[in-house]
Amino acid sequence: MKRVTARVLCFLMVGLVFTGCGDEEETVPAACTQAGACAVFTADAPIRIGLAAPLSGDIELYGTDVSRAIQIAIADAGAFLGHSFQMDAKDDLGSEEGATTAANAFVADPTIVAVVGPMFSGAANAAAPIFSEANIPMVSPSATRIDLTQQGYTAFNRVIASDLFQGDTIANYLYQELEVRDLAIIHDQSSFGQALAERVQDLFEELGGDVVAFETLTTSETDYSDVLDTVADESPDSLFFGGYSPEAGVLLTQVDDAGLGDIPFVSDDGCYGAALITAAGADAEGFTVTSASTPPDSTAKAAFDAAYLAAFGEPAGSLDNYCWYGYDAANILFAAIRAVAIESGGSLYIPRAELVARVRATSGYQGITGTITCDATGECSQGGFALYQVQDGAWIKLP
Repeated sequence: MKRVTARVLCFLMVGLVFTGCGDEEETVPAACTQAGACAVFTADAPIRIGLAAPLSGDIELYGTDVSRAIQIAIADAGAFLGHSFQMDAKDDLGSEEGATTAANAFVADPTIVAVVGPMFSGAANAAAPIFSEANIPMVSPSATRIDLTQQGYTAFNRVIASDLFQGDTIANYLYQELEVRDLAIIHDQSSFGQALAERVQDLFEELGGDVVAFETLTTSETDYSDVLDTVADESPDSLFFGGYSPEAGVLLTQVDDAGLGDIPFVSDDGCYGAALITAAGADAEGFTVTSASTPPDSTAKAAFDAAYLAAFGEPAGSLDNYCWYGYDAANILFAAIRAVAIESGGSLYIPRAELVARVRATSGYQGITGTITCDATGECSQGGFALYQVQDGAWIKLP
């Protein structure tokens, strides 16, 4: 321990949340004597975590769902040493640019100690180096791109399995279950959609199939007839799309006109959820995607589901499947905060570097989605992906 005056602390501690500075002495933990090393909260000040997620536009449902889950997690967590938890949600637009802006805003706020998100892979990849440099741990409930845990980001962790598993699920479903032999692939050129499309291509070809078309589209457009016509010229047995709901919704409304309406159309977890059905309407019928598995029934899941329905008037999982993963992500951060926090002189100190390490060291945490243990790279999921299909206007899990 090192004793310094509270007046000096006003200049040294970037994370200080004191309401005033006098001449009384304050005992500062040794880990917190350098500027910015710790977040510091005076009595009753809330401990704040961020949420970086899409909260506007045609993909806002993804962020809304996880935001709701974090609100429930905060209510369940209660107070810690007299401090409540509080969420600061920022709209990252699901984009790299938006995530960079959100990450920089969180880093500039000394009261933010950790972040749930980003949800989209490109956004997560943009934010991860920013949070890693600032020692702000992040846990994504949904970013699946394979290389996110292969770039040495100290802050990045995820509670969802990667596209190593998602690509395998898709390729095997197409080749083994549907007995597809000639596959057409379209992707949206995003870091997520393209990487997953390439993964599916490689695995499908390894199984013995042929990829007869590999095409791209430009996001946010309303007419993909040209790319669909190009694909149709190759007479595929099935179509796979790597990307997100807005573009998949447009494709679904146009496959019939291209002569592709009678072949299976398969996609990924970026297209699962209420947003896709809203976008495509009746044309979504029969559309099949992979998504994170709905957690098995448990007392904890039943309590969460009841709280979600009571608070928001619709069932958990009705927007997408990531509410349960968002809940677990928040609770992993709360557990790590409790583990490293230091009380001293009426204030609560949270050493940032220790918090980053403690999140990465998560082991045997019993969450709604299962028992969570993070490896040295930030892979924290032992789960996998399930297949869902739109039947009678609703998502149904396939056996």
